[in-house]
Amino acid sequence: NEANSRAHIHLLRLNGRDGAAIIDEVGTNFHFDPERPTRVAWTRTSSSEMEVTIGDKSPIKVVDCCFRYPFNGFLLRDMAL
Repeated sequence: NEANSRAHIHLLRLNGRDGAAIIDEVGTNFHFDPERPTRVAWTRTSSSEMEVTIGDKSPIKVVDCCFRYPFNGFLLRDMAL
């Protein structure tokens, strides 16, 4: 089933008071290969533009103006393992 084989990438904003909010979510055919290193980059500009790049593809490009302070971390979690 093609729908079940698609990976879902979520960009979440987490904080201690309010829990989590989904900033963006995309479905993609990308899957991490445990035998090969994969470069993942997350950038956020001072104008709240964010981009997630995996290898040479950018599945997420979004603006999130709901959080006015700098982010202090990044977590990548592969739910398939």
